Amino acid sequence: MSEDSLKSLIDSANVGGFGGFGDFGGNKKDNNDGGFAPNFDSNEEEYKVEDATLDFILDGEKTSFDSVTISVGGQFSKNSSKLGYNIKIKNGNLLGRKVFRLRSNVEDATLMRAKISCDILNRLGVPSISANYARLFINNEFMGLYILIDAYKTSWIKKMYDDEEVENLYQCKSMMCNLSVNNLKKCPNVNDKYVNKTESFSEFLTTINAAKSRKDVESIMDVDEFVNVWLFEYLLGSWDHTLINGKNYFLYKQVDGKWLLFIYDFDSMFGHSLRINGYEDPAVTPFDKYYNNRYIVDVLMKNDNTTFIENLQNILDTTFNPDILFPHIDSIKNWISPYILEDRTPVNGTLPGFINTKGRGNGFSYDDFDKNVEYTKVGSGMGIKQWIQERYDYVCANYPVKCSSTTSTSTKTNEIKPTSAITSSISENEPTLTTTTTTTTTTTTTTTASTTTTTITTTTTTTTVATTITTITTTSVETPIEDDKNCWSKSMGYNCCKSCNVITVDKSGSWGVENGQWCGIKSKECNIINSRRCWSRSYGFPCCNGCKVYYIDKSGEWGIENGNWCGIVDDNCRGNGRKTNKRHTTTTKRRTTTSRWNNNRWNNRW
Repeated sequence: MSEDSLKSLIDSANVGGFGGFGDFGGNKKDNNDGGFAPNFDSNEEEYKVEDATLDFILDGEKTSFDSVTISVGGQFSKNSSKLGYNIKIKNGNLLGRKVFRLRSNVEDATLMRAKISCDILNRLGVPSISANYARLFINNEFMGLYILIDAYKTSWIKKMYDDEEVENLYQCKSMMCNLSVNNLKKCPNVNDKYVNKTESFSEFLTTINAAKSRKDVESIMDVDEFVNVWLFEYLLGSWDHTLINGKNYFLYKQVDGKWLLFIYDFDSMFGHSLRINGYEDPAVTPFDKYYNNRYIVDVLMKNDNTTFIENLQNILDTTFNPDILFPHIDSIKNWISPYILEDRTPVNGTLPGFINTKGRGNGFSYDDFDKNVEYTKVGSGMGIKQWIQERYDYVCANYPVKCSSTTSTSTKTNEIKPTSAITSSISENEPTLTTTTTTTTTTTTTTTASTTTTTITTTTTTTTVATTITTITTTSVETPIEDDKNCWSKSMGYNCCKSCNVITVDKSGSWGVENGQWCGIKSKECNIINSRRCWSRSYGFPCCNGCKVYYIDKSGEWGIENGNWCGIVDDNCRGNGRKTNKRHTTTTKRRTTTSRWNNNRWNNRW
């Protein structure tokens, strides 16, 4: 986009931070719904850039759109130093969606709360948007790592529910939408064609607030879907959805006549900033003391023990269980680690994307990310694993449910931490978004590790992303700027890297990425040996003498010996009872790609 458009976009949100917060959530004093007082009901999209273009690069393939609207998004996040953005594709769609949100989630030290929350909802089979990650460039300037999330719009409903008209989709984004007739005033129909259509909505609200039992509402609402969402809020420590603050949700009437509940905005999950009156630790709060006055919740959960326990047991069996969640969390953490490090490394004294000079927040460090995923509180955020373990243990001890986790608050998972210079990470098809509206004719070069394609376009976009990125990050060792004679990749059109961070390996050698472009790793300076007998030497690590697997990624199986990562070769480990993930023999040339958790797909079911 033009520099003037970018400046206007920033100025539209450059209103500074605010203070004066009360306790977040759970304040039932004097029948007050609690929460905090600031009014976030203002127009979300005060200024829009209407003439932007978008390049989306995923797995080495670029998809371009020449008619895109960009606006500053969010409510609370508009006051952040690192802004969030809304993107609407006018012509066509991307991954079946026309509307996307890019969220900085600067209050979440992990940048994982939203991703994990969406994954849990999708695993449960509860209707939900999906989340992934994207590196964002605006006018060729790196803006950092963002949560990429879709939105509950009419286009989403049409795709998911085969509802061409979408007559009844109501958004409850302001405070105190308490599932009463009060919602009629506070939750507008998002479809402009039916903005005045309220008959069905009014009937629904009246019926659920007159119900005496489940059978009174089974014909008009998907009871178990509502109950699962409320249990999700309770188990994950949400205060900013239906149960406490009464906001950030949609109510939708399907074509079959039954209503559904959709929630969104997950950056404050897992007990972040949560306080419950009368309980020092909100993770050990019973359900009936957790939520504010909600008549239909009383009817379907507090007064219906069968519905409550059956749905709770299902969630504990399938999703909210440390044995299930922790490996998934570890996978995501390892996957995004190098991008978090990049995102939290200042450039000329400023973190990427921190362009709102009046905004609040100085950003978290990589160390904050590393610790807050585990059992350490950072700022107002409980450690994610700490919250999960404490809530799980409390529920198992206080409700008639069967629990099977092998971990507990007294047997926390130990982290494997080799020398601090070594970081292991997965990167699976991580997308990059680049937006621009400039009209100067320039040359745009998009590269992969083995090919270069150059075209003349009318944008100023130059973007590179690995086809399949598998990163084992070694110590960043600066090497002298090489001349052409000493740089093997020069003959292929690429400079050599200044660092030794290996992104991928092919038959030519080891490759890294610097300044958005592929570069060749200088083997001698980085002590890298491209060996057919030891595949991990191409990544800067020796092969293991033993066969104990600590970690698996797309490159293969990794062990730890002498405090350092090492690659496991299957020829050395036969006869040790190993039956799976046999990727490397002494003659392996290429590695098989697997994606057991499918972190990279929009429509996956975990």
